[in-house]
Amino acid sequence: MSQSSLNRIKLYPGINLPSLPLQMNRSSLKVMAQWVMAKLNNLWRVSPRICKNVRDWAKTQPPAIAQTVYTRQVAPRTDRRPQPKTIEVTTPQVFLDSLSRRPIGRYLTQISNANVIGNEGIIILPDGSYTQEPAKHDFLLQGLPEYYSALRHLFLKRRKVKGNYFSLMQMWSTTHNYYHTLRDNVNRLYDALEYLPDDVIFLVPQKLKAWQYEILATLGIGNDRLLNFPKFEIWTLESLYFTPHGNALEMGTTEAFEWGRQRFYDHHGITATPETQTELIYISRALTSWRRIVNEAEVEQLLARYGFTTYLTEKMNIGQQVELFSKAKVVVSATGAALANLMFAQGGTHVLEISTQESDPVLGEYYCPETWATCEDMGHHYSFFHGEAVDRPGNIRQDMYICLEKLERSIQNILGTLP
Repeated sequence: MSQSSLNRIKLYPGINLPSLPLQMNRSSLKVMAQWVMAKLNNLWRVSPRICKNVRDWAKTQPPAIAQTVYTRQVAPRTDRRPQPKTIEVTTPQVFLDSLSRRPIGRYLTQISNANVIGNEGIIILPDGSYTQEPAKHDFLLQGLPEYYSALRHLFLKRRKVKGNYFSLMQMWSTTHNYYHTLRDNVNRLYDALEYLPDDVIFLVPQKLKAWQYEILATLGIGNDRLLNFPKFEIWTLESLYFTPHGNALEMGTTEAFEWGRQRFYDHHGITATPETQTELIYISRALTSWRRIVNEAEVEQLLARYGFTTYLTEKMNIGQQVELFSKAKVVVSATGAALANLMFAQGGTHVLEISTQESDPVLGEYYCPETWATCEDMGHHYSFFHGEAVDRPGNIRQDMYICLEKLERSIQNILGTLP
């Protein structure tokens, strides 16, 4: 960055540049550019309207603007579910508030001249309102420059694009997150595929991993039907087909997960029967960057005494993960993306999830209810207990210490119920 460029930046009020190293490498320049852009984005903030439900919005629009192609209510496996099993003295209130499950509203709406913006695929409706559903929560949507920064919009290239489109982008699609790639796409594509035009193009972010393309191909969407959406552009689409992501506790349906499981079974030639349900599985997070088990050596030794085998899913391809979980009898794991593989487990699998009672320090979420919802949808037996959060120097994310006595009691409770 030249001195003249730095001098021009200093003309903007409210911007105080941090001290710069004399020799800046490419990484330093990237960090600096991001810092400057973040400051500029905050200079001219706006608060557009937020649309919480596109189906309800479509009812107020003429057919030329929006029309719902199909809609239906899907009943959960049970109207009221039992509390999750735990050795903890108390159960977090979020579980108690979610014992009753209402039917899930699934729908597909066609929208004319909607705008798609940014790598998260945020959708701006023709009336200028922003759809909340791809971001899940208002506060997550409001934290995106694509939402609050009028300056960002001025510098993005605009294009009008003809044809039929369906966006597979959402808040976490750019993070290469296995959980959201698998779970969210199964939920969104199930039963929507049969209503989409044959020529529909699916929008995906830039720089997807090979395994993400593999997941989409298994679900019936080959690379010839995918289009990588440019990060720094706004597209006005002639026709956009939209189906919601939904709240985590309501988005899963038994039939959607069973459809996804069968697609992967068929693709990898897996035949699952109760006789093949034999594996006692411990999923390690040793290769992840956070929520690792700080006393994992002791945890593995204890579990090995009960017949458990440790697996690192990061070292397994998708086919290997599908096959492993299809044979699962008991799965023990700290909260993590690998638990999306419970979709591949046969009904009746026992699941023990270990997490901290504290909410995630970044997103402010307590994740266990999401795994609980998956287990309820798939007919698994869910239980949990809490580890102790361990701070990591220089990182807001935390690791975890597991009380071996809690672990052993939980394992004994599960194994005592097995035939």
